[in-house]
Amino acid sequence: MELNDLNIFQTVATEKSISKAAHKLGYAQSNISMRVKILEDELNTKLFIRSVKGSELTTDGEMLLDYTLQIDSIIQNIQDHFGISQTCSAFKIGAPQTILAAILPRSIHAFKSEFPQSNFELIAITSSQSIQPLLSKQIDLGLFYEVNSKDVEIISEIYENAILISPNSSHSESLDLPLIINSDPNCPYRKIAFTWAKAHNKPINNLFYFDTLESIVNSVERGLGVSIIPESLSKNHTKLTVSHLDKIDTMVSIKICMRKTSISNHLLMKFACSISNNDE
Repeated sequence: MELNDLNIFQTVATEKSISKAAHKLGYAQSNISMRVKILEDELNTKLFIRSVKGSELTTDGEMLLDYTLQIDSIIQNIQDHFGISQTCSAFKIGAPQTILAAILPRSIHAFKSEFPQSNFELIAITSSQSIQPLLSKQIDLGLFYEVNSKDVEIISEIYENAILISPNSSHSESLDLPLIINSDPNCPYRKIAFTWAKAHNKPINNLFYFDTLESIVNSVERGLGVSIIPESLSKNHTKLTVSHLDKIDTMVSIKICMRKTSISNHLLMKFACSISNNDE
């Protein structure tokens, strides 16, 4: 039994609706239903009576709700004793540096306008580390391209479009330039770059490797080559020509994740939800 499942159950019980609970927590409705079903299977009982009017607690559900409220009280006492605040928190958010640059700044800016007391520490994660920083509690929330772990819960999923950037020159001239890619072998934009090159019969033996997005964009601006990056990062660079890719899939999936055993923090959950809302 996981604390997050109990939080989900309590939210459904309070809202008397799976859809309202999903909206409040930032989960997909199917995820809420699945977690409630897992909890019911673990306890070998029905917790809700579902109807067109919503979800009403059974007798066992009411008993479990009472237990969850007691657990909440105990957790709150622990947090109060050790000076841990639910409303004024410094959240550690981990992600590959591409996501740190493309997704998180606009989400944090929008969130802090509503919750100015919140603070964030952004931590760059390499592909070799994968989800380990999340499992080892070095970060509270992770944004990943790939997740394969039963100990991690995918809260929601967002998508970023990949585009081709080239110097301010003609498209035909750009195709003759070297391809600039991320040195991380698991970077999805690097993989898309190779797929694009193959689709357009572009030789891939003429390559430049760089570790950061900043160095990639700067190199393209100076005419060193072309590259493929998140579309949102190209909007403020007037020295670049932006082209949409054809013949290949250009959408990159980004999964927003927490540890399944995390003590629920409603402000952190709100931020996770806001990332999806600010994915524009």
